Amino acid sequence: MESFSRWVVAVDSLTRKNGSDKIHQASWEWLMPTWALALRLVGVGWFLAASVIIGIAAGLFLDKWLGTTVLFTLLGALLGITVAFYGLYQMVKPLMDFKDNGSDKE
Repeated sequence: MESFSRWVVAVDSLTRKNGSDKIHQASWEWLMPTWALALRLVGVGWFLAASVIIGIAAGLFLDKWLGTTVLFTLLGALLGITVAFYGLYQMVKPLMDFKDNGSDKE
């Protein structure tokens, strides 16, 4: 257990930004192995597919139940795509570092 605490202290000291006590979240990303990143992206892909398929399936069910043609199928597809891209944004946002530290401001 002592080696783990030394590792945490070492990682903590490596990830400090400009000597401050605030750990920069994106600096932890270099510690993520390639396979973990690949698994995260596979999870994103499954989420996208499931969101669209569930939206379309719910629309097909409502169309059959209410006797409409394709109204709810299209609405379900639109809702599924919207949920999919919102979830994609939320899942990928921690991987991207858009914080500007003022060094490029003109």
